[in-house]
Amino acid sequence: MNSLNVKDNTELLKLIKTYADEGDRDHRNYEKLMKKIDIYIVKEPNVILDMINLLKKYQLYDLIYRIFLLSIKYKCSIVAKKIVEIKNDEINDLFDFRIFEKHADSMNFFISSDIISSNYVNNLNQNFLMIAIENNYYDKIDKTKLLDEIDINHLDFRGRNLLYYYIDHSMDITELINKNIDLNCKDKQGYFPYTYAVFKNKTELFKDVAFDEKEDMDKTFEDGSNMAIIAALNNDIKLLEKIEKLGINLNVVTKSNNSGIDIAIAKDNIKMLEIFLNHTTFSDLDRLKELIDDLKYYDKEQIFYDMLENRYNELYYHPDGPGYKEVFTHFNSIVNN
Repeated sequence: MNSLNVKDNTELLKLIKTYADEGDRDHRNYEKLMKKIDIYIVKEPNVILDMINLLKKYQLYDLIYRIFLLSIKYKCSIVAKKIVEIKNDEINDLFDFRIFEKHADSMNFFISSDIISSNYVNNLNQNFLMIAIENNYYDKIDKTKLLDEIDINHLDFRGRNLLYYYIDHSMDITELINKNIDLNCKDKQGYFPYTYAVFKNKTELFKDVAFDEKEDMDKTFEDGSNMAIIAALNNDIKLLEKIEKLGINLNVVTKSNNSGIDIAIAKDNIKMLEIFLNHTTFSDLDRLKELIDDLKYYDKEQIFYDMLENRYNELYYHPDGPGYKEVFTHFNSIVNN
């Protein structure tokens, strides 16, 4: 069968132009177009190659992405390569985890069809290596070559660079460190690489990295929390004690008005409550009083009430506390009378 050109297929050309008309996104036209594409991608892939150029002209990147998914489905590497070569942010931004969620064998297809060669990787919006790690295909890829060719500080849709993926999968980060990956990259959740490793309990990956642990641990996240709050939320007393030894602020209140004390009470963790109470100051007296009053309405053990009240009294009647002056004034008035 001789290959056709899109221009030779009047119906196909008309469908594309109709779909491209401003404001015309008729679902029926879309379905007709996709049925045509579905046929040609198998029987006449050269027609699809010409069609891609036409779709680029009309900036129909959503359709190009749909064709790309079909090229994976039917293992049509000639079409897939053509699309991957497109140097355009709008199409490159579509290359993310959705590709591999839809087709379980798509990573095998990428590898076997050589789509990940150096000619194409840089046009995959840097996401390919991240995707390979996430799908456990990293050992099948020449990582050294890829790391030399891509921007290792490229951020994914969560604001994370490659370092976060290495942490997730307990991979040796030495090569990334040697290539000066950004250790101060902050993702959309507010995590920095090291604090993320702490959260994932994988700090051993940083054992050979020279940096100030206290400085890196003492960062505040978007919600106003810090690693002390993260440790509390994870019921991690060991980490909390480490944070305490580093001298990191334990007296933190998040934007949602939660403190380590609130979390300790909610988790019924006496040891955690003790640690956080030890770091309360005179400025916390009103908050402690509120917590004591609130405990009356919750089914908590008496020890939680006693611990809060004892700490409140310690601060209130401390020589520098407001209660001490009241008692002293009252005592003097009795003596003078």
